[in-house]
Amino acid sequence: MQILPSKCGQTRLKQNNLKQLHYDCLGLGIKTRESNRGYDELQNIVPSCDYMDPSSSQKVCKATVLKRSIDYIHELEKEKDKHEHDLDSLKKEIMALRIMKTNYEEMLQYHRNAPKDNSVEINDEAKFDLFVKFSDNLFNSFQSMINTNSFGELSASMFNWLEQTCTANNLKNFIILSLYQAAQQIFH
Repeated sequence: MQILPSKCGQTRLKQNNLKQLHYDCLGLGIKTRESNRGYDELQNIVPSCDYMDPSSSQKVCKATVLKRSIDYIHELEKEKDKHEHDLDSLKKEIMALRIMKTNYEEMLQYHRNAPKDNSVEINDEAKFDLFVKFSDNLFNSFQSMINTNSFGELSASMFNWLEQTCTANNLKNFIILSLYQAAQQIFH
């Protein structure tokens, strides 16, 4: 039997197609193995991608691996944004603290370099005594104006005392009275 040229050409064409198909299938097999390795790596990396599905005791499908991987990436992005926000806040806080430190250092330097005042130095005991006298005078005025018969009267009399007694002018008068009392104690 003789093969006609046209049939021979078709046979060669079919053989070439089969070889190409064979090579394509080999290439797909390699790509499939690589793809499967990639899914396995994702399952190992992503915390929520257990290798077996606990509800069905079957291997997790590729779509689930991809979905959980995407969710995990979004979770990591949110966490990264939060960390960046926290970092920015801390940087601002550090800058504010440095400014405060610089200001306090300048104030300290100013006070160190300022000429010494030759005025009388008041010791801590005298200062405390003045504070006690001021507090006693303030408390005496409080006690004389507060009515404790009921909670309503207590509240009303406290607000009244605050409004009338704790003005700048009245507090200044209490300080002057306390200074006068302290001076009388020292000179008598």
